Amino acid sequence: MLLRKGSLFSFYFSSLTHIIDMPKPLSLSFKLPVTILTAILLILSVGTLFTMRTAEEVLAYVKSSRVEDASLAVGNRVAIQLQSSGKDMVLVATIPLVLEGVGLSANPGSDSPEQQIKRKELTMMLNRIKTSFGYYEEFYLLNEEGEPIAGVFDADNNCAFWRDSGWIKDVMGKRTFMVGPPYVCNKLGRVLIPVALKVVSDGRSGVLVGSLELSKVSRSSIKESTRPDVSPYIVNSSGTVLSALNLDDAKKMNFGEEQWFSCIQSNVSGSRNVRMNGELKTIGFYHIPQTDLYSLVIADEAYMNSYLNTIKNSTIGSGLIIAILSTLCVLMFIFPVTRDIRRLSRFAVEISQ
Repeated sequence: MLLRKGSLFSFYFSSLTHIIDMPKPLSLSFKLPVTILTAILLILSVGTLFTMRTAEEVLAYVKSSRVEDASLAVGNRVAIQLQSSGKDMVLVATIPLVLEGVGLSANPGSDSPEQQIKRKELTMMLNRIKTSFGYYEEFYLLNEEGEPIAGVFDADNNCAFWRDSGWIKDVMGKRTFMVGPPYVCNKLGRVLIPVALKVVSDGRSGVLVGSLELSKVSRSSIKESTRPDVSPYIVNSSGTVLSALNLDDAKKMNFGEEQWFSCIQSNVSGSRNVRMNGELKTIGFYHIPQTDLYSLVIADEAYMNSYLNTIKNSTIGSGLIIAILSTLCVLMFIFPVTRDIRRLSRFAVEISQ
């Protein structure tokens, strides 16, 4: 029995020695750290890709939000100015001289001396109001037929927007403050926005009209919103550019033919990713209240790419640092373990011998 146990013991150790002494292509001290490091690098790679993908999605959302906010800022500046004009009109419409002026005829040649004085005083007062506000190009009073009574206007060209009798009739019918469609003044070569309010006195009606220069109203907000790779515009319902930081270059552009422009007209505000001339663009838009105007902010594909590159570089750099530190930690842990395994192997060989 003892011999049998001794023989079995001798066979076990001889087999163990044979296994340990077998030639292997790679040693345990090499395979174990390589396996662990491969797992670490795989986890870091997946984490890095996930972080970069998440950063791209977040920055795409931030980019769209910024562009939309910029379009709102440009459009709201124009809307605020138009609201201020409405308050101007209400204030001026309560002045007794304006109320009395509604009864004047459209033909100054038929005025009595008293009416001539009144018309002259009314024109001087409307001129002072125009000058004091500073953002009106014209400020005048019309009778209920849309004919000029007094004020500052140019009747020799289309700068006198009262020729558009259809719009004046709308003002007369609604009896509320209204903003008219923009038009280009031939004399000034600028885009003007007319605003009007109906005035009623002693059974007679008239229309108080003021024309604002669009570039003066919108230029400051457009300038503030302009960034590298970002261009703000104000366009009408047909897609024609009416105001921009560089209007001469912008006049060559017309967004009315673009498919995306018809889509944004069904929304008040928002942002869209579109292709223009083969390039990917992010467009923020806002329909300015009480008008047929839209503020557009167009951002190139390169906009905010520097932030994405910074995040990518930081993620890759931190991943490399973690990989190096993990490698050092693994090596510091594995070498003592493999050293002890080799000692046990030698001890087993000695016992078998």
